[in-house]
Parts: sequence; C-alpha cells; structure tokens
Amino acid sequence: MSDVRVATLNLFNNGAGRWEDRAPLVVDQARELDADVFTFQECDLDGWQVRAVAEALGPAYSLVPLHNPAPGSRKSLAVVTRLEVEDAQHCLDLGSSDVALRVRLRLVASTLDVITTHLHFGPTRRDREIRAVQVRRLLSWIGPVDRRATVVTGDFNGGAAGATVATMKACLRSAHEVVHGAEPPWTHPTPLLEIIDTHAAFGVPLLPDHRGHTIDYVFVGDGVGVRDCRVCFDRPAADEPRLYPSDHVGLVADLEVP
Repeated sequence: MSDVRVATLNLFNNGAGRWEDRAPLVVDQARELDADVFTFQECDLDGWQVRAVAEALGPAYSLVPLHNPAPGSRKSLAVVTRLEVEDAQHCLDLGSSDVALRVRLRLVASTLDVITTHLHFGPTRRDREIRAVQVRRLLSWIGPVDRRATVVTGDFNGGAAGATVATMKACLRSAHEVVHGAEPPWTHPTPLLEIIDTHAAFGVPLLPDHRGHTIDYVFVGDGVGVRDCRVCFDRPAADEPRLYPSDHVGLVADLEVP
C-alpha cells in the first residue's frame, strides 16, 4: 500500500479577488498540509498564480497545467505534485466550455489517476441539465474505475443531494462521506465575498445572500482506501477575519492505494 495525501481547492481566478493578499494564506496552508498532490480549479495560468504556489512549495513539486481554451475563460486547471508524473491527459469537450485534467502518478508498486474538473455553474433547471450531461461525459472519459486506482476532485457546482453528485456516487465514493457519513456542511462561499468589490468582480452591486452549500468533492474508486478526509484552506488572515484563501474552502484526503 502507498499512502497518498490529496488536497483540492478552487483558487477563485478573478481580477478583483484580492489574490495578492490571499496568496500567502494559500501557500502557508498548503505547506502545512504537506500533501503529495494538490489539485486546483479556477487557475490563472496566464499569470503567476499557480506557478507561485508551486514554486513556494519547493523544488520537489512539479506543475501540470491545463489551460482552458475557451476565450476569456477563468476555469483553467492544474495539478501540483511531488510524485512522479507518468502521463497527463485532458478532456476539452465536457460542454459549456468546461474541461478536465487527468494526471497518472507513479507510486512504489502501482499508479494513481488523479482527475480534476470544474463543472458549469448555475441554479436553474437548464444549468442542472448542463451539469448532468457534463458529468456523464466526464465519467465516460474516465472509463471503468475498477481497473485503475482513481481519485476525482473538483468544483462540481452541484449540491450533495443533487443529481450531479448522485451520478458521481453511482460509480465512486465521496471520501468525506466515507469518513464522516456525510458531506461537509458547506464549502462555498467563504466570507471573502463580503470584502471584495462585487461590481468589479461580478458586475453586480451586491451578491445574493447565499447560505453555505457543498459543491467541492473528493471522489475515490473502490480500490482506494480512505483513512481521513476533512475541510482545509479554511483559516482566514489573522489581521482580517474575512480574508480567506479563496471563496471556497478545500478538502484534503489521506488515501491508501494498492
């Protein structure tokens, strides 16, 4: 068995998102996690956002980026890992200009496929239908999960009781649910959204008063054991209590891979 720690976070790629203020929080909390693999969504791959995190973690880590080819998209993806990268593949046709990244990692006696994605956002019936198509395409692209150790992470923009997550759970297990019997109470939004310029960020003067909801997950195949899973990237700045690493919190899972 190989012990592998996987952490995931939506980095909130937004010009008004105060990244320069948040970056030290992401780096410090990533260092404390000491994960073997970090998966990031909403990455600014045209700038230094993810590269700065990877470089701060040290030379043992390498960056595997996936630039979203849709013009103006903020939804690029990245994997940062200190494990040996055997292969990397991408899926560019999930629909709604969303993509997925798969990185195959070499372990002591086996390999592990780590996949990350960011699905379509929106609360309407049409949005849910788009996600339903996306998740079926994602699982088709991933292929049979009983043939290879598999972890799927990301921002699925679907609640724990919704059809998107139910489709994922028909094939995979939620690491957090395995450990705790349920998903986290919420992963989005953090109080960060209360202190940014919402007009600059989203084009509206005020955001709706949303209750927290769970839209970020770590899913594992049956061959992958789960020792622990918990929320991470959840501590604000000491001198500014609403300044969080992101508008999402993340998840970290301690896994056992045959």
